[in-house]
Amino acid sequence: MKFDNIHDIKKYILSLKNSCHEESKWYEDLVWFSSNNYTTTSEYFGELMLLVQQLIVDKEMKEHRYELIQLESVLRSYFK
Repeated sequence: MKFDNIHDIKKYILSLKNSCHEESKWYEDLVWFSSNNYTTTSEYFGELMLLVQQLIVDKEMKEHRYELIQLESVLRSYFK
């Protein structure tokens, strides 16, 4: 998946939310990040990177691991 801009990233997070059950421990976080309300993009990306790092190692998200690793790499690139 390509993550060219914040809209692509939010769209991907929304797809993750839609693939989770409402009982998932990640559901509310994914709801929040799919409709981000941060005042700056860097704040959003920084907070999202922390969540993505947790999602990568969680067994519940194992089918999304490859895309999450790609997303983490893209998010890291914004802070170089």
